[in-house]
Amino acid sequence: MSLSNIMRLSAVLPVLTPRLGWTIPTEAGYGFVDCDNNKSTTGMYFDDDIVHPAVSIKNIMDTQKDPKLIDDPVKANKYLRQITNSVWISVLEDIFTEPQTIENAVLYKRYDNTEKRIEKNSGKYRGLFFDICEGDFSVIINSVVLMFDKDVQFKLNLFHEDAGKIHSWTVNCKANKPTKLNLGQLLSSEPSYSLGGKYFLAYDETDLNGANPVRIESYQHEYTIVNVGTFEAKRLGEYDFEMQNYSEVFDMVGINADITCAYDLTNSVLQNAHVLDKLVKLTMASKVIDIIINSPRSNATERITRELMNKYNSENNLVTTSEMPYMSGLKSEIKKELEKVRKSFKRVYKTQIANL
Repeated sequence: MSLSNIMRLSAVLPVLTPRLGWTIPTEAGYGFVDCDNNKSTTGMYFDDDIVHPAVSIKNIMDTQKDPKLIDDPVKANKYLRQITNSVWISVLEDIFTEPQTIENAVLYKRYDNTEKRIEKNSGKYRGLFFDICEGDFSVIINSVVLMFDKDVQFKLNLFHEDAGKIHSWTVNCKANKPTKLNLGQLLSSEPSYSLGGKYFLAYDETDLNGANPVRIESYQHEYTIVNVGTFEAKRLGEYDFEMQNYSEVFDMVGINADITCAYDLTNSVLQNAHVLDKLVKLTMASKVIDIIINSPRSNATERITRELMNKYNSENNLVTTSEMPYMSGLKSEIKKELEKVRKSFKRVYKTQIANL
């Protein structure tokens, strides 16, 4: 499961990335750092020499691939932001390696020897509703299967009861043949525009050009953290229907879904962001040293000597041994700090499981 399926990166990164900033260098030609890159909500900076003296704007700019980048402040700041974002994402990916899945199941499974029936097109909205339990949970609609009695192209739409339509997919179905559509769509129990509320994945029957949905008597799976089912509702207009007054239908009618339920780690990460700071600083130092060591410019410009490069490489990769029990490189420090951070978040997981 990808990182974007267990937390809302759009909510996490804007809070995490300003925690650690970059100081504005005093050296001539390197003072391009803008307010966004300089901002630090914790008062801590990547290049404060606490972790490693190699971490500096000058070293990054002198050894990254493009020698002209320093001449364009906009591009230089963009590059710096990309490095910062990539380090934060890398740290989150390293921490959350265990699956956060609660369950994965297909909504409907047809009974044996069940015949298909045509559900008359009555100009309504039809589809699936999703009512997620309150808490740090998410639902991923991995894919849907659709079936109609005629060849048809139409829009499948995702709605939220407060926000209205939030996404659309174009679907092409062949008559009486199941058509699979991969979605990978994340639904959160706490979207940015509302606390809770229902989602609807629906099609407008007036958009079907006379095609009718195929109805199959089916066994319906009951999920742990979300109530899911088929609905029909009165059409009020384009992309609008009775979301507060719909009827539940206890069969598969034109649409089925493969659904994964998981823990949403967004709030856990935001509430424990301070735990990440040291690990992120160490990871940034290691990344900067890797940029320096692997630079195609370092020998040509002679800004970083071979002797210093070897020293940085050793300090980055040094592993504690019986001969040097108190000596460790950055990557060893990262490994130790990573284990501490993982243990901190595992306590959060146990609390979630106990409350489920």
